[in-house]
Amino acid sequence: MKTKIYLVLIILLGFFLRGFFLLTPHVDSDQAVFGLMAMHIMKGEIPLIQWGFPYMASGESFFAVPFFWIFGPTPFSLNLSIAVQSIIFIVLIYFLGRRMGGSRIGLLAALYTAAGPIYLMEHCVLARGAYIETLILGTLSLWMAHRIFYPYKKGDRGWISYFVLGLVCGIGLWFHFLIIFFIAPTGLFFLLKPRTLFRKTFLWVVLGFFLGSAPFWVHNFDHHFESLVYLFRHEEKHHTLWQGFKFCFTTGLPIVVGILKNSDQTPYFKGVSLFLIPYFIFLIQFIYQSVSSFWGQKKMNGATFILAFFFLYLFIIDETQYLEMNTRRYFVPMFAALPLLWAFGINSFIKKSRVLGGILLGAFMVFHLYTLYLDADVFHPEYKTVYENEKKNERALFEYLEKKNLRHLYYQNYWLGFRLNFFSQEKIVFSQEQCERYTPYQKALEASDHPAWLERGNHGFDTLKVIGGSYEREDVNPFHIYYQFHEPPRAYCQIDPEGIIGQASCHSEDIEKVLDRSLGTAWTSGSPKTPGMWIQFDLGQIYKLGMLRLWNKGQYFHNIAREVSLETSLDGVHWTEVFPRTLTDFFYWSGPRLYYWEFNYRLEARWGPARARFLRLKQYENENLNSWMIHEAYFYEDVGERLSRDGQEDVLQAIHDLGLTKVYADRWMNAKIREATGGKVETIEPFIYPTSYAGFPDRRVRWGPKVGFVLEDSDANLFEGMMKEDGIGLVREAYGRWVLFYFESWGKSESMLDQHLSWWWIGFGVVRANTKLHSEYLKNLGIQEEKGERWEEALKFYQKALRFYPHYLEVHRRLIEMLKKLRRNDQAEKELKILLEQTQPQHLCPIQFEKGITFLGYRLNAEEVKSGARVKIFYFWKLERDVSRERPNVFVHVEGQGKLFQGDHTLLSWQDEVGPFLEDEALREEEELIIPADISPGEYRISLGLFNPHTGKRWKVQQTNLENKKNKVSIGTLKL
Repeated sequence: MKTKIYLVLIILLGFFLRGFFLLTPHVDSDQAVFGLMAMHIMKGEIPLIQWGFPYMASGESFFAVPFFWIFGPTPFSLNLSIAVQSIIFIVLIYFLGRRMGGSRIGLLAALYTAAGPIYLMEHCVLARGAYIETLILGTLSLWMAHRIFYPYKKGDRGWISYFVLGLVCGIGLWFHFLIIFFIAPTGLFFLLKPRTLFRKTFLWVVLGFFLGSAPFWVHNFDHHFESLVYLFRHEEKHHTLWQGFKFCFTTGLPIVVGILKNSDQTPYFKGVSLFLIPYFIFLIQFIYQSVSSFWGQKKMNGATFILAFFFLYLFIIDETQYLEMNTRRYFVPMFAALPLLWAFGINSFIKKSRVLGGILLGAFMVFHLYTLYLDADVFHPEYKTVYENEKKNERALFEYLEKKNLRHLYYQNYWLGFRLNFFSQEKIVFSQEQCERYTPYQKALEASDHPAWLERGNHGFDTLKVIGGSYEREDVNPFHIYYQFHEPPRAYCQIDPEGIIGQASCHSEDIEKVLDRSLGTAWTSGSPKTPGMWIQFDLGQIYKLGMLRLWNKGQYFHNIAREVSLETSLDGVHWTEVFPRTLTDFFYWSGPRLYYWEFNYRLEARWGPARARFLRLKQYENENLNSWMIHEAYFYEDVGERLSRDGQEDVLQAIHDLGLTKVYADRWMNAKIREATGGKVETIEPFIYPTSYAGFPDRRVRWGPKVGFVLEDSDANLFEGMMKEDGIGLVREAYGRWVLFYFESWGKSESMLDQHLSWWWIGFGVVRANTKLHSEYLKNLGIQEEKGERWEEALKFYQKALRFYPHYLEVHRRLIEMLKKLRRNDQAEKELKILLEQTQPQHLCPIQFEKGITFLGYRLNAEEVKSGARVKIFYFWKLERDVSRERPNVFVHVEGQGKLFQGDHTLLSWQDEVGPFLEDEALREEEELIIPADISPGEYRISLGLFNPHTGKRWKVQQTNLENKKNKVSIGTLKL
């Protein structure tokens, strides 16, 4: 009876101490997410996983619901739900301690948990990520495992114990991946005690585990297994095992036991580190007593199990991403073992001397209470003032937004957004510009006609100096609100890139790649961005210019030049500044609306119409990592004032009337289509995450009879021309500023489109995504024309096919055959010569490497060269499988006269995708070999091989008749 009274008093003490934190319940966005999810559960939603983070369950929110019903959705009720759960943890720690060492150990462990280190106390009132729930489930799993491995009575190893253990671990997997710290020692002891593993009752563990984790699997089956993708993602490890252990004992453990502040890792007060000494004494004593069976009674069994948990925890956190991420809250699971370690240590001192043990116990309690006093806001008026000011400022913000009828706002600071959604009860919706964790918030902002931006700092919108437009600003201290954005009232027409000539300050020979409308090519500066780099274009004639767009593939957003200036010229000599050097942000216009960054980003510039033939863009960033890169460039003529009629509603009605099931459009129109059709018409989802994840949206055009395209009138003409050039007939209907394209009929030619997914949608048009697929599609159109004996038309398609992919042997042969049928023998002879140059090496030297790569030979543009010259080498390869994910480097050694120089390069670096594999295909790559100026005349041997660019290890040569030394093959000679 006395034990129960002590336990009740300890529980009351624990609740009383947690109450100090509940008096000033500060809530950040990490906590607000769970509050918002609880509000949605009250409305009937059943979220299984936390918004935006696939490694964490929504259980914390379900537990908060009854508290919200009673006290309302407030920070107090949210944190109170966690405080109540922490009481359950106190009780579980008591039972685990009692099972291992008796009632006194249980009570001491419960006392440590109730009035423990400040780090534990803070996490006992924070709804911040299933940490207290993981402790509860983890401690319960340790208790059930202890029953199985160290049974006191016959029923301890019954099927119920096995089933509950599996069930708890399964629920733990759903709640948080941190459960792995508790599953590991249990799994280890099952292996060390095979009699427990190979019992029939073990099947109950498996059944319980999958039953408990069912919500986890239900969610993942429906979401591309995103949780497992997250779990097994690669995080590069930058520390050794020893460094990890050192960090755990010198930083992690001191933070956990309340010696160092979690915020800045500084001591709470002078001399506080002395409290770390007893912990090391307790640990050494615990190890010694465990190994030597110092506690001989049966009730003491299981110390080694807790010890295994403690050291496995240190090993796992060191070897996984948790330690590398430097997220110190991942040390919370240590509190499943620390109370027991502390309780056994204090008890050993009490056994030797009640006075000494009492003093040590009292010292720890005073230490814990003093750090609580130092950290709890309620004891510090200045912190309470900050708390009250935050509430006052946010109320003033909500009042102003409601007055202005601003219901949809973007924000940058994650720690602010969900907090504001929670406090506004979602009457005003705030969404992050990128990485929004709750998709409905993002969709609401995407479709909003008049979104606003909320900035806590004076961020400003200098970008509008470049992209044009206007806005209003209001300051509601400490917030800055930007709203009433209006696009430039101009209309544009895209200029045909055919005939445009480009130049660049570096790698000027590749600038033409920004005009080829191909996804797989790009211009790059070849070196990190430096001030003064420029690109320049001659448009061929004078236009009334008004807009420029530069488009990049998503993963290359770091390669965009953001600090730029723009000039135009009539003659290429005298230049007029369009806008001065300006540091821009990732804003652009889509339709009438301003949007922020998305994964496939475009840099945009708009200005008052300027007559010009030449255009020059300079960049001023100074980097040591990222080069300047551009995939495609688009130029626009200003054609006057924008017509007042928008036509948006007419387009939406036409989509409905035609029964279209999928529509490709730009970001604004995509959002309006989703909104108007309730998501029934498939559209392109904006991808606003800077890194890839499991559900990355594919932008390839998926053809079908009910597919449509919506473009602005500025881009419609060239899109239509591009489709006609590729033999695709679309109906065109104009509605104000919008143009709708769709198929009037779906015949044999159109059905071929569905097999050749070689176009990539970029919002204002398409680029060709895979030159091989495109070439194959055009070849098939040519064959179709050839069967109808329309030889001129067939010839045109074969020529186009080779323009996109000149290495296609079958098309070369068909083209030559077609020229002969048309009696153009001279042209056929020329094509035969081109065929040989493109597909057949001059020097045959077959080398079969591992992983299905074969080197066929090479061709030199000159057999004899001079010192200091540049020689072009064309290498020919054959591949049996796609190597784009594991692309090796090619090393080329030129040796002779006691000298060696190299021409290393990445295999087929010009081609992003090497599939599909075509019959008799010889992949040709062109590389330049620079001959050093100090090389003596003579004959030099050329050797070649493949190697892994990350490890430097050479790929194995499996078969060749040439000289092979350590996977380095001699392929020929070069004369100087």
